Amino acid sequence: MPTTQLSREEWLESNPLRRWRTRERVSIMTAAARIGCSTSSIQKWEAGASQPTAESLVDIASATGRDAESLARAWTRWTKQQPA
Repeated sequence: MPTTQLSREEWLESNPLRRWRTRERVSIMTAAARIGCSTSSIQKWEAGASQPTAESLVDIASATGRDAESLARAWTRWTKQQPA
């Protein structure tokens, strides 16, 4: 069965960090404070403009209550689904 390509908007909305922020109603500023990074880092990660480092993924996992390994796998899957 062929996979359906996500639209850019759908892809952005499926970002693991953005999904958590949306579900938990956490602002970018609050997320940045919890993760220990800048708001611009959050914006770049959620837009796919840059990728969090392994250390940042651990910090994101801690802030979101996720296991770091499962978050890293989810992030990799998300990255690979980026529309052309």
